[in-house]
Amino acid sequence: MEPEIKKESLFDLEKAVATIDPNISKIRGFVSLSKDLTITDFGDEKQLEVVKDHWEILRTARVDVAKALKGFRQEAINFQKAVIVKEKELIAEITPEEERLKGYLDQAKEIQEKKRRMAILPQRKEQLSTIGFDIPTTNELYFESIDEGLLGMDDKQFDNYFTAVMSAKNEHDRKVIEDEKAKIEIDKQKLIDDKRIEDAKKQARIDSEKEAGDKVERDANNEKIRIKNEKAEKQVSRVKSLTDLGFDYNNETDCYVLGDSIVSCMEIETDPDSDFSVKVERFRVSINKAREEKEAQDEKERKEKEAQTEKERLEKEEDYKKWLSDNGFPYGSADSNFMLKREEKVVTLYKLVSTYKIE
Repeated sequence: MEPEIKKESLFDLEKAVATIDPNISKIRGFVSLSKDLTITDFGDEKQLEVVKDHWEILRTARVDVAKALKGFRQEAINFQKAVIVKEKELIAEITPEEERLKGYLDQAKEIQEKKRRMAILPQRKEQLSTIGFDIPTTNELYFESIDEGLLGMDDKQFDNYFTAVMSAKNEHDRKVIEDEKAKIEIDKQKLIDDKRIEDAKKQARIDSEKEAGDKVERDANNEKIRIKNEKAEKQVSRVKSLTDLGFDYNNETDCYVLGDSIVSCMEIETDPDSDFSVKVERFRVSINKAREEKEAQDEKERKEKEAQTEKERLEKEEDYKKWLSDNGFPYGSADSNFMLKREEKVVTLYKLVSTYKIE
């Protein structure tokens, strides 16, 4: 509740005004008398003298009142300044103790908040455990001591932390699924390649067992095996020569494909060396030729564009020269009778028609 301060105990304006001379009642009397004054004849000196006397009385009273009240205003200003100084002094006495007691209240509030957070700590940990996500030590969400980390959060901070952990878990799960899909594709391709190799080995073993017999037969079998191994190595080499050119294996067609070019696995296995070499070289030449043609076409288009730009520039320059010449100003002239003015893309030509000297 604000303290009640009585007006007369500080500054009573009415009592102060009553001390001025002339006093208020006299001033009001002068004003009342002046209201009855009128002039019926502005040439009558007596009437003018009476009006002048009353005017001088009122003017003197006004000046005296203004001087007296000006002093009151200064006293009021001094009183206001003194009140401000006293206010600061009193506040300076109160504030330290107020802040000290406020510190006790803040400390008590902090202790209560710590107790509350300690009480809900198991609930927070249980809520986090529902996510089922172990945060890596390198992650910014990781706390060396989860208890200390959770106790340092207010409710809003914990809600934000829970949301961030949930988002990290979702991102982790998404990446795991993507990695698993990629691994499945790799494993699938590896199974295909392993099966092909295993089939080749199995066939080699079958062929070797069927041809078992005497030494001649064994030698023949060994020769066949050698040939098969060479064939397998040749196939690997041929596949590499294709993949180096950019061919990709298509599992559905059992072919290697690059754009419109297709090489079947049957061709890789059965083509004579010379035919296959010619085929690969033809692909290489075609690829290089396509690249060179594209580079040549790009260079041709670039030069054509530059030539067109230069042509347009020259045409514009010739048109500009013709315009100047048509208007009597040859291109490159320094004739002082002409003046060119450029404003953005507009050129204006001024010509001095004549001069006349005035004596």
